[in-house]
Amino acid sequence: MARRMTSYMTDNNYVDTSVQKGGIQGFSGCIEHTSIISQLIQEAKVNKKDLTVVWLDLANAYGTFPHMLIRQSLDHYHIPDHFKKVIRSYLSGIELRFTTNTFTTTWQKLLKGIVTGCTISVILFVMGMNMIIKSGERETRGPKTSTDIRQPPNRGFMDDLTITTDTHVQARWVLKALEETVTWARMSFKPKKSRALIIRKGKRAHQVELKV
Repeated sequence: MARRMTSYMTDNNYVDTSVQKGGIQGFSGCIEHTSIISQLIQEAKVNKKDLTVVWLDLANAYGTFPHMLIRQSLDHYHIPDHFKKVIRSYLSGIELRFTTNTFTTTWQKLLKGIVTGCTISVILFVMGMNMIIKSGERETRGPKTSTDIRQPPNRGFMDDLTITTDTHVQARWVLKALEETVTWARMSFKPKKSRALIIRKGKRAHQVELKV
């Protein structure tokens, strides 16, 4: 099921493998992202252009990933009903309980989190993250390289996101859209691991820690 769903998502171009890395076999990963972002920064300095780069990290992404978002993504990407039935049954059957020195709780259903080592959880996470990434794309277009190739404004590697825009104002628009979607999903960004680099006319204006 995991293999067939992955092929379905890529064959129908629901996942842009130039934007979203990790979880999709056969496509290069974070090294490619890092190289492109480094190139954009270097070209902004050489050509005296404006550029804003924002690095975002979701707090406990795998542990807080809501099953509600998984169900939404299954519907959004038109996953066949018999697949959805199996996945929903699987997720609803995951329970846990806690034991201390004095008592043990009753079994409780999990409403969030993906299972470590579970093969189907990887593509489910990719589908949900794809919805989050796409929510910011409508706000602006990404910057162009010196070869006049337009780059996407948002990039993702599993739970890490990177925003690249021509101005900090555009970056704010994307951040607002992402924050609304992440808040709707009852997730949050990790401020200590989120950074912004602002370059104005080729010179680094400042690099700051974001308060998100």
